[in-house]
This record gives sequence, structure tokens and C-alpha cells, in this order.
Amino acid sequence: MVKSYEIRNLPVQQVFVPLLDESKAKVIKFVPDVGMQVSEEVTEVHPQVVVLMGGLTMPDVHISAEKALDHVSRYEPKIVGACYMSELFDTKWPDVIPFDLLVDGIIDPVYVWRKTD
Repeated sequence: MVKSYEIRNLPVQQVFVPLLDESKAKVIKFVPDVGMQVSEEVTEVHPQVVVLMGGLTMPDVHISAEKALDHVSRYEPKIVGACYMSELFDTKWPDVIPFDLLVDGIIDPVYVWRKTD
């Protein structure tokens, strides 16, 4: 929900649609002392902007770029991609989806510290 927090003060309604299933669309709201959270409030979907998120679980989700594009194209939205470590590129989604913006967070190097006795 990091991206949701950054735009929380804009005059837009943010909606989370799990796995392209609009019947499960929920409003994302700011919760004081917690941050952005998916609420229990169900809503209809009429997006002007769609953010497609790519991550390490993409191989287990079984939603193709073609299916995602077919689904979001009915609204004619701006399409934003958000991923880490080039997951959308590795799965060739930019070859299929005409992203208006694509954010690829590269975590390199990664440092891990361990307490030693």
C-alpha cells in the first residue's frame, strides 16, 4: 500500500481489485496510526487509472498479460505498472500491455545484518 499512501490526499477513490475479480473490489482507506488499508467497503469499478502490480508471486497467479489487458481495456484507462526486480519485464508484460508508466524498483544491493553473540 506504499503507493496508496503517497497519493492519499488526492481527490480520488482508490480501489483494490484482487486477481481481476471486480466482485471483490474494496475501497482502500487511510487508517490513522496504521496507514493505507483495504477496507470491507465493496465498490463498483470505474477506473481512470489502473495499476497492475507485478511481483515474485506472478508465476503462481496464472493471470496472463493478455487477460489483464483484455480486462482493463474495457475502461480505456491510463495503465501503470509497478514491480520490483524487473518482474513485469521478466514475464514480458510490457511486450503486450501498452503501459503509460512503468515503475521498476531495483533493490540492489540488499544488505542483511545478523546479530552475533
